[in-house]
Amino acid sequence: MAQATRTTTQRKTSTTTTRARTATSSGARPFNMPFESKNIYYILGGVAVIAIGYLIMGSGDALSSMSLNVSPLVLLLGYLVVVPLGIMYGSRRKKTEPDKNNTTPV
Repeated sequence: MAQATRTTTQRKTSTTTTRARTATSSGARPFNMPFESKNIYYILGGVAVIAIGYLIMGSGDALSSMSLNVSPLVLLLGYLVVVPLGIMYGSRRKKTEPDKNNTTPV
């Protein structure tokens, strides 16, 4: 009974290692999220600002000051400032320092 269990375990392990080698040798990389949680919050804030701009535009008369002056400014703020800030925030990643032990001969 112990021999059968050991053989089954060896088969499972070898199958898993073969799959891992195949995935890395084919050039497939694991999926990494391009945005961090701060980026997502900024983008969602931008969507909220844009929604508020459209609500302001629809709440007043067609020729009111809110619809003609304030709402376009709020929309511009959302589209041109907050959403791009959310996309570009943190684009400067930490640069990895070169390994001091790994020196190349001159």
